[in-house]
Amino acid sequence: MTNEQDSIRDNPKKYLKTKPEFSDFTDAELQQLINQMHVKQFPKGQVLFDQSDDRENLYFVIKGLVTSGANRCKR
Repeated sequence: MTNEQDSIRDNPKKYLKTKPEFSDFTDAELQQLINQMHVKQFPKGQVLFDQSDDRENLYFVIKGLVTSGANRCKR
């Protein structure tokens, strides 16, 4: 686990406030987000979702790279 992953687990509000994407959020809005978030690690090559999946999750990448491969499916 990285230091950033430790930081978001230990003090998620403080961590999120350091990120530009969340800088305009109020404390109440951040708390709403925190109450629903889960910090997860995925192995390299893990598929997070398929194109046809319902969009119920928001992914915020702490470390690593995510690629989109809509045309990678073999038929």
